[in-house]
Amino acid sequence: QKSAVEAQTSMLERWLDEQCRLHPNWHKGKTYVDAHTGRSFSTRKEYNRMMRDVKAGGVTYIVFWETSRFGRNLSAVLKECIKLNDDYGVDLYFIDKEIDTRTPDGLGKLAIEAQKADEASLQTKARVDRGIAEKTAVLEAMGDGYLHTTRALGLIAHDGEKQKLFRVEEEVETLNMMANYYLECKSLTKTAKYLI
Repeated sequence: QKSAVEAQTSMLERWLDEQCRLHPNWHKGKTYVDAHTGRSFSTRKEYNRMMRDVKAGGVTYIVFWETSRFGRNLSAVLKECIKLNDDYGVDLYFIDKEIDTRTPDGLGKLAIEAQKADEASLQTKARVDRGIAEKTAVLEAMGDGYLHTTRALGLIAHDGEKQKLFRVEEEVETLNMMANYYLECKSLTKTAKYLI
């Protein structure tokens, strides 16, 4: 069984093949696939590889299967889209919503979809934060009012003592990444395999 990303890539390749048949002047270029998108462009290996190719020239149009595959941070998505167009003359097309940045309303439609993805990402972060707060409350409620653990994912007791737990930001970031990956692929099994 294919992962969601593999399935999207396969459908995108078929769509591109069909478009190249319909538009003989189109040339299908490279495919770039990031396993998860998140809120930052700087951490995306394949996106950055694509940008190196854009800067080298020859790329005029980039096609994404879904708007959320481009990015999940409204401000960053709009800045990146404008940079691609203004600095490199590159337009974007999003198959899922039929958004074309060459059209007068393309950027506005993209802004709406990016806002939705941004909100979904922030909701995921809020759910993770609530889960950590609930875990802390349960641990604190056990027994004599002291914590009976010095460690829980995303949390650690200060200096290993039985006292208040503190957030471990790197682990919270990992929890957010896990939650976002699960939301993209909709499978605990696939998420577990991705983490292994």
